[in-house]
Amino acid sequence: MERQMNSWNEDRLDELNRRVDEGFKETREGFTRVDREMKEGFAELRGEMRYLGERFDRLLNTLVLIAWGFAGTTAAALAAVLVATLT
Repeated sequence: MERQMNSWNEDRLDELNRRVDEGFKETREGFTRVDREMKEGFAELRGEMRYLGERFDRLLNTLVLIAWGFAGTTAAALAAVLVATLT
């Protein structure tokens, strides 16, 4: 009688083991799919970040040119005031 119970339990455990393996197989496939989607998303994000970096570089160059323009204009105005005051 004890032997039959062990046999039944082993069959049930084998079935449970098979079902758990199938469940983990689905989980592994899901993680593989998510990993693939994330890699594709990161590649797209890197491209967008590169584009934004280029835009910020152009903006910085424009701001530097404007700052030099203001500095030149201020220096010219100061020179004009000095010349007008001295004459």
